[in-house]
Amino acid sequence: MINWIQADEWWSYFDNYYAVDYRSIQTYFFEREFTVDITLAELQKIIPVPPVSNPLDMSEPGPCERWYGRLNDLIFWVTYYHTESNNYTLINCIAPFSSENYHWKFLEQLVDLPSSILSRISWINGDNGAEKAIYVTDKNGLSYEFYRAKTHQEARELIVFLQPFKSEFNFYIDEPEDRNSTWVAVKIQPGELDQIVARYNSRSSTESLARAMSMDDDALYQVKEERGDGKIGLAFVKGKVINQP
Repeated sequence: MINWIQADEWWSYFDNYYAVDYRSIQTYFFEREFTVDITLAELQKIIPVPPVSNPLDMSEPGPCERWYGRLNDLIFWVTYYHTESNNYTLINCIAPFSSENYHWKFLEQLVDLPSSILSRISWINGDNGAEKAIYVTDKNGLSYEFYRAKTHQEARELIVFLQPFKSEFNFYIDEPEDRNSTWVAVKIQPGELDQIVARYNSRSSTESLARAMSMDDDALYQVKEERGDGKIGLAFVKGKVINQP
């Protein structure tokens, strides 16, 4: 059963982990994270306590709301970030680490989270040494990298684990994205200079953000590699793809 707790209580548990295993806390807390496609209003309905607004726990990229939780030996927080272009929810957690487990195994300890959270996981932080990746095709027809796995078997086991929560999603396994290139979203309007509005080392992440930003005006948002002879990605107007690479 999940206990939603106060920030000071959460940090007391954190300090206990920190005292027992300094290296694990430093290394694994920010690697054990995933994003959820859920709004602030929905979070406020399903979490029975109010969030802390703009917590001073650590430096944040912008204004946010945070809830603190505990589940058996695991502590976690749910953070909703208010950003100008793309609001999002990020969940981080700490649990006893085992080097024999797959990177995503911490999720098995979070199955008591509300189903409306688990069913809307949109990305899981994966392995830097990935040989395979899970991709998902979203409701807008865009395919993006969902999780980076060391092996095909690891990817298959995660898909099996997620099926009860996300049975409607079209998962497939392929080679991981090349993270050595930089992708940009360029805002293009007649009579104005082209403007780079986003920059990532992931093509799919850049395309997803470009689509979201295109919903707010009539400009063309083109995704491309940031080099002279770079590849061309998708382009969007009002959230719709207008050409293929």
